[in-house]
Amino acid sequence: MEYEIAVDNELEKEIEVSVSSSELNLLMDKEAEKVLEKAIETSPTNQQGYWSLAQTRLYQGRFEDALSLAEKAVALEPNLLQSHLIVVRITQIIQDDELTERKIKEAIEINPAWATSLAPAPN
Repeated sequence: MEYEIAVDNELEKEIEVSVSSSELNLLMDKEAEKVLEKAIETSPTNQQGYWSLAQTRLYQGRFEDALSLAEKAVALEPNLLQSHLIVVRITQIIQDDELTERKIKEAIEINPAWATSLAPAPN
């Protein structure tokens, strides 16, 4: 006597989709990273590439890399508040209060109107 084993194709598809989604997100992160790195290589004086890659590194938990890239973005275009904001946020994440305070002061020296935006959140 022969028996056939019925496979739950829906469950199998669900597992495949789940794995595929995780792999797809990883591939998209890697691809975005490659594109941003190439953008920096192609246009090393454009702060946007550094700022975007800094955010990517931040989301990956690569805080030191993120900070270095964000500081490069600030150096290239010191008059953009968004770059200063990400630098300050990274220093807060790594819990370097002295560096946070220094980065806030540096930004406010560039544009005193940023004081409200850069003020530390109340505890």
